[in-house]
Amino acid sequence: MLLPTIILGLGLPVTALAATASPEATQVEVMPDAMTHLVKAPEIDIETIRDPFISHLTLEQNLRQTNLQSRLQRMNAEQADIEASREKDILENFDLTALKLVAILQKGNEHVAMVEDPVGKGYFVRVGRYMGRNNGQVTSIDASTIIVVEPSINPVGELENREVKLTLNEVSE
Repeated sequence: MLLPTIILGLGLPVTALAATASPEATQVEVMPDAMTHLVKAPEIDIETIRDPFISHLTLEQNLRQTNLQSRLQRMNAEQADIEASREKDILENFDLTALKLVAILQKGNEHVAMVEDPVGKGYFVRVGRYMGRNNGQVTSIDASTIIVVEPSINPVGELENREVKLTLNEVSE
């Protein structure tokens, strides 16, 4: 059945068809479940993927920093083991810059040095003795210098052994 043409305000004719109630129109077609055809998206762990807005240089720097921290933790654990196995030397209470080399004696083939603390108290030093706050160890003594090797961190952030030389200052009168 056709309804009369309705004229809208624009002047365009619109006709509407009336739906007839037929038995075929009342039956609803059963559609297959659309969700069964969807592909499951892969699971993504957001913590492990790289942030595209962070530069590679920053990532490398962070990686170096993490490696450095783990090395420092290992070094601290090793130092704790060393300190537990030996008594701390009195010269380890001073910075190496505060200690002054005042004399070197030769006893046979061995050199023995005399070091003075800031108060003026003297100590004999042989190869292998620990001194300085950074676990420095005397590796050699010759006629005018003491070489102390202590673990330190270089500007790149790597752990390395640093040599510190204490030299004998001769005073001329």
